[in-house]
Amino acid sequence: MPACLPDGVLVQTAYSLISAGTEKTSVATAQASMLGKAKARPDLVRQVVGQVQRQGLVETYKLVQDRLDTPLQLGYSCAGTVVQVGENITTLKVGDRVACAGGGYASHAEMNYIPLNLAAKIPASVPFQHAAFTTLGAIAMQGVRQSNVTLGECVAVIGLGLLGQLTAQILKASGCHVIAIDIADFVLDLASRRSAERKDCAVDLALNSLQDDVPAHVQAFTEGIGADRVIITAGAKDSGPLLLAGEIIRDRGTIVVVGAVPVEIPRSPFYEKEVELRFSRAYGPGRYDPEYEEKGRDYPIGYVRWTEQRNMAAFLQLLAQDKLDLQPLITHVFTLQNAPDAYKMILERSEPFVGILIDYQHDTGTQTDAQNHIVINLASRQPAAGNRINVGFIGLGKFAQTFLLPALRDAQDVYLQTVVNASGVSTAAAMQKNGFAQSATDADSIFSDAQIDTVFIASRHDSHAAYVMRALQTGKNVFAEKPLCLTRAELDEIRTLYHETQRASGSTNGVHAQLPRSGGGIPRLMLGYNRRFAPLSVTLQRAMQKRVRPLSMLYRVNAGMIPVTHWIQDQETGGGRILGEVCHFIDYAIFLTGSRIERVFAHSARYGQKDIPDADSVHIQLGFADGSIATIQYLCDGARSVSKEWIEVTADGQTWQIDDFARGWHWTTRKKKMPGSGRQNKGHADEVRAFLASLKNNAPAPIPAEDIFHGMDVTFAVLESLRTGTALPPEKIPL
Repeated sequence: MPACLPDGVLVQTAYSLISAGTEKTSVATAQASMLGKAKARPDLVRQVVGQVQRQGLVETYKLVQDRLDTPLQLGYSCAGTVVQVGENITTLKVGDRVACAGGGYASHAEMNYIPLNLAAKIPASVPFQHAAFTTLGAIAMQGVRQSNVTLGECVAVIGLGLLGQLTAQILKASGCHVIAIDIADFVLDLASRRSAERKDCAVDLALNSLQDDVPAHVQAFTEGIGADRVIITAGAKDSGPLLLAGEIIRDRGTIVVVGAVPVEIPRSPFYEKEVELRFSRAYGPGRYDPEYEEKGRDYPIGYVRWTEQRNMAAFLQLLAQDKLDLQPLITHVFTLQNAPDAYKMILERSEPFVGILIDYQHDTGTQTDAQNHIVINLASRQPAAGNRINVGFIGLGKFAQTFLLPALRDAQDVYLQTVVNASGVSTAAAMQKNGFAQSATDADSIFSDAQIDTVFIASRHDSHAAYVMRALQTGKNVFAEKPLCLTRAELDEIRTLYHETQRASGSTNGVHAQLPRSGGGIPRLMLGYNRRFAPLSVTLQRAMQKRVRPLSMLYRVNAGMIPVTHWIQDQETGGGRILGEVCHFIDYAIFLTGSRIERVFAHSARYGQKDIPDADSVHIQLGFADGSIATIQYLCDGARSVSKEWIEVTADGQTWQIDDFARGWHWTTRKKKMPGSGRQNKGHADEVRAFLASLKNNAPAPIPAEDIFHGMDVTFAVLESLRTGTALPPEKIPL
């Protein structure tokens, strides 16, 4: 069961629509051999080659296999009933009938979490079967809007699959003359005949581009003018549909590309006719904008009349007004149990099809309960016994599945009890793959479980602080990915709570008589600063312990660009790149010096561009109590061919260099390789092993809690220095 987040609703699905073109590609690629996948996605092949160069063949193979094992949710158009409402939602209520959109949201599933702006109320007269077409209808609607068509114009639609059929009907409802063009008689007949009662929905002219002289027929139909607009809804591997559109469009006409076709434009006839070529982006304005889609922040109607949700609502209104005739388009209906047969039919093209629905209402044995968030429970697994560590895991992002879960899976004396994520599909798959006893979408199932003594937190940054405090309050060890929190207030609250748990247990430095259970013992706190545990880092830190004079460190990070729309750049969700990643390198300086930071000064590049935040390229100077100094250069605009991280440390007449945690050198009178050189190792598995060892051996946490708190204090000081343009002295940095 997916979690119902604050900005959306939980919807019990009645029908979902298979988008045959899009989903056929996804399924065919998934079923292809490794070579077939490589041919289909050469861009990913280039990424894999780069990964091999950095991390070696074996590690890259593991990463690729992990990615291939991750399930892909199919579907993006469905309709059903609201069964649970998020705390920020006021415009929908339990029992409302809604049409739903969005890949990863409106999936082929009995229950879906739908953000507010991806749901539209269904008028009373519209059945679920027809409402399930709404996403495709909104895509067609946006394509029509992009053409700027006006009443009475002649529009050609190339490609009469489901999207083309809907586009043709919307154009007819808008008072246009419609020419339908395809290579299959079945869909052309469907578009031209329509049902006996709805002749008004039929196209005016249907042409088979393999059999008919399309340009001649179009010229005759338009009295020598040509089509005013051409909308391409076909999917093709060559630019044939686009070239045909250029032949039949009138002088200064408009061509809109909706379908997936290559765009290779010859000069003639596009130049001679001064053709306007436009593209239509999915459902309309708001698509791919996380502020709109995930957080429900609508665009003012005075500035954006037709958003993706308003396009959905407009399509539903056309259905309610009986302006469209969808019944003939529904060629197949499968129950959920028989849904694999639908994909077999699509892949084999064993019979003609257009609209394919999955029916959840008449599937035998379907049971749903919006309050039951546990999806699978493998009772056959034995619970933890003796000194085994009982783990709950929250969050299933790429990082967690690539680095943390494999390390836990390989660990000894660890019992994987519960894995939690907002998506039920990914959670259930992670449970099966990694051997957890159960999966859930409600984090409380971990914190309320007295058997779970250790929690791993790898969810989005804005949830870290609350989960860490919940773990401390319930007496559980906690390993959290960085950052610890996103605000100073959260940091102060966590620090106070941690010290209270220390005092309450009478513990010193986190050592206690037994592994903590809920309600007893003292929990350990660990943050995912993996670079401390890299083999080259361990070698370097041992050398620094022997120094007699202050050290000087340069840490250069070739971080690369992250789009401003990425969730990490969102101040509320990700906190920005300094909190999200630079905290790593500040901690590394604390780790190497073993000293406290007393002075902080930071300044950033001033790009003056909305698409590159100034704080994405910063220089940070740190001064330490023992006289050491460190410079962190975090840069977003470097060459991708340059290694990501370069560390250079000087002390006592010596120099140490680390190149991307793969190679290291120690310079004295001559250059020597550092122990640990070889393939890249950033310490991810080692940090998990060290944390688990501290629990088994009743030892202090591998990273002192005071280092964690101090590092976060300094990270917030960096942000303050950037804001004020001044250096922060000791009294401004809590020690």
